[in-house]
Amino acid sequence: MYAEPALSVFNSLRKLDLVRCVINCPIMLEQNDGPLLEDLYLIECSGFELSVHLSNLLRLHTVEVRVHVRHGGVGFFIASQSIQNLTIRAHPVRTGSNLDIVGCDRLKSFHFQSAEITDEEFCYLLFKTSTP
Repeated sequence: MYAEPALSVFNSLRKLDLVRCVINCPIMLEQNDGPLLEDLYLIECSGFELSVHLSNLLRLHTVEVRVHVRHGGVGFFIASQSIQNLTIRAHPVRTGSNLDIVGCDRLKSFHFQSAEITDEEFCYLLFKTSTP
């Protein structure tokens, strides 16, 4: 049995890079978890199911996620207004409901790549105006 990781012990952490890691648990970061975190990179990570939940990280400016999930899917909930640069390259992102970035209203740069998403789903995940 694994203990749930707690980033809150790293109060001075400004940059977190996870490269070529196997991740099989949700990544949930909130205001008290790494309060000085400015950059988060999940590069070439894989796993069986992955969800990334980021909310109220006041200093987080850059998020880059490049992952491949073997089974299940990838889910994102990103609601940190401080994020300016967001890159997501995920396979598979199966439906628009798996990616919620509505809280990122200060984005200056957004890059998204997924092989399994329709135009309608893409519009839904950005604007949440209609059901796919």
